Amino acid sequence: MLKRENELRLGQEVQKRFEEAERSGSNTDWIEVATQVQLEVLREFNVAESSLQAYRCAANKHGISLYVKYNRAREGSLKVGAPSPDVSLISLTDDGTTHLQSLLDIQQADRPLVIIGQDFSQNNDFAFVYIEEAHATDEWPISSSRYTPDNQIVSVEQPKLASERVKLARRFTQTFGLGTEMKVLVDDPEQSNPFEVAYSPWPIRLYVIENGMMRFISAPTDCAHHVSELRAWLEKRHESK
Repeated sequence: MLKRENELRLGQEVQKRFEEAERSGSNTDWIEVATQVQLEVLREFNVAESSLQAYRCAANKHGISLYVKYNRAREGSLKVGAPSPDVSLISLTDDGTTHLQSLLDIQQADRPLVIIGQDFSQNNDFAFVYIEEAHATDEWPISSSRYTPDNQIVSVEQPKLASERVKLARRFTQTFGLGTEMKVLVDDPEQSNPFEVAYSPWPIRLYVIENGMMRFISAPTDCAHHVSELRAWLEKRHESK
């Protein structure tokens, strides 16, 4: 059954359903489509739909399903108040070149370094780290165009080389218009993704580092990270200074 579900998910018909659900402005999403596919599998094998939760538990146990095999999300060991791990990342420059950059070398004394953020640039420094793809076409595709400005489906394979991920990171910064206040870094797949190993950011996470210590680590709520929580933390931090 799990193999059949994988077969359906990767097929053109279901990918088309994912695409329709993930269009900008759609009132549904790929997760609802995935649920319908799972129910279709249960019916195909004459299993009661009420067994859906048990079926999902079996998927988590056996590790066959795409959404289990390629789900890299984990809580990680980082704690607020603990020292911030330093990792070497690939830094993108405006002239098209790259160089290795120590993450902690970016921070300035008594000034929060926000990793993956978009506001408060007057009193904080910002870094965006491009990590492993969440829904690569060769792993766990969902044919989504929900957040792309041109409504084009994001269709990329999981990079194996640093140059491949650098190319995708540049494409991302151009597509979404990341400003100069955001330093763009790339986790290196050829070095076993050191940022992912140390910070557990997949598929997205927000952090604040100050004076070499972890000050803020976002936690997902309903499968999302809310920037409002980071904003509130930064406002409180600057009011106390």
